[in-house]
Amino acid sequence: MEEWAKSLIRYVFYAAAAVLIVQWALATQRETVRLHHEVRQLEEQVNRLGVENARLEQVRDALENDPFLIERLLRERYGYRRPNEEDLGRNTARTIDRRASYRQR
Repeated sequence: MEEWAKSLIRYVFYAAAAVLIVQWALATQRETVRLHHEVRQLEEQVNRLGVENARLEQVRDALENDPFLIERLLRERYGYRRPNEEDLGRNTARTIDRRASYRQR
């Protein structure tokens, strides 16, 4: 084989290898950008869920420790009332037992 043919084959081989390396580097770079974007989205989701978690903990604590809140919710949502209390227009009013409106500790 002539020298110029060997040089041409070597040149084509190196060019193909360079193209493959560049393609691999670009694919790796695209994947890195995609993963960084995904990490940012997940961090935002963690922050949103942290805020929601704090709000739900406040609601839970209020429901555990505030008997007046429980009574108000029973009255507003379900129409409960105390014995001998005037019904304010709801025919479906239920009676709240005084002992049941306070949580026993």
